Amino acid sequence: MEDMAPALLERLQALFENNLSTSRAGALLEKIAAGKAGYADAGDYAEEVGRALADAFAFITGADLPDGRMYWNIADRVVRPLLEEDHALVSGAAVQVQQTLNAAAGLGLKAQAAPLDEDRVAGLLNKLATAVRYDDVADLLNEPVITFSRAVVDETVRRNIEFQGKAGLNPKIIRRTSGKRCEWCGRMAGSYSYPNVPRDVYRRHARCRCSLEYDPGSGRRKVLWTENDAAQQRRQTEFEREKQMNEQERFRRFTEQYRAVSKEELLPGHENAVIPAEKLAGYALNMDHPTGRAKAIAFRDALGYTVNNERELEAAIRQGLLLWKATPRPETQYGRRYEVRMLFSGPNGKQATVKTGWQVSKDHGVPRLVTIYVYEEKGR
Repeated sequence: MEDMAPALLERLQALFENNLSTSRAGALLEKIAAGKAGYADAGDYAEEVGRALADAFAFITGADLPDGRMYWNIADRVVRPLLEEDHALVSGAAVQVQQTLNAAAGLGLKAQAAPLDEDRVAGLLNKLATAVRYDDVADLLNEPVITFSRAVVDETVRRNIEFQGKAGLNPKIIRRTSGKRCEWCGRMAGSYSYPNVPRDVYRRHARCRCSLEYDPGSGRRKVLWTENDAAQQRRQTEFEREKQMNEQERFRRFTEQYRAVSKEELLPGHENAVIPAEKLAGYALNMDHPTGRAKAIAFRDALGYTVNNERELEAAIRQGLLLWKATPRPETQYGRRYEVRMLFSGPNGKQATVKTGWQVSKDHGVPRLVTIYVYEEKGR
């Protein structure tokens, strides 16, 4: 039976990008990039991205699928990458908003990104795959996708509120309702100061359009008990030291898990790997690309890679192929697919994890880069 997943993914990707290009997403992203946006704008951007993706998914019908079912191997290769794309776009925009707010408040803190919610993705894919008829569960790729998109902004707010609170600052979160609200949303609306922020403030149900706003407070450290400035400075220094140690420990565990211990674990044919310029300078590092921009921001901020040092990124990828193990993914009619997770040290002196996807051609056995983006391991 012919593998229809690659063609379906390509069709949906084109629809997604076309939907984005005709939506308000571009204008909102320009506002965010110009440093003139807040979290309300990030929420609107997430809404536009989620809607663009949901509208693309709407073109799938049971007639497109074998036996009318969205089997797991199809959902994993078609739905998952597009949800990952949604997450990358929205996360990049939300981080940019947070960085703008930090700078406006005079805070020299790095904005914290929200990692992909793997449990949420797996749960959605499982529901799709266990249904006997895809048409019976097609709505799972409508409003739940928009909620998934908006939740990326919510999680970004949560991570930054908690990060700044633990650093000794006094941030606030404000939840506002929008339009016709349900009783639960009405109860959760209000202003909360760290650490007295209930977890449910960051949650939303299907079709929920509540917005979250961030208030950095005075931008000064909290005065706890009778601490003087010197004591507060010591607390801040200890917090930064602990954060650095935790980061080093996470990278150590990443290395233990993904570092290759033999040549057999490396990407087959890595010596001749093809890394298309259109995948790097034309997409992943392209600040003008409608969907690649978020990836470009992540590469710039996390590692210091831009179109100006594309060759350095390519060299880093090739070096990574000599160090990190390749994990097989489901094979397609075009060849075998692999995922290689790498730990990069960028030109800006920072470290970050990068996920790369490869397709090894059946005809000549040469691997070709098909996807790349900065990401965070779950639990980091």
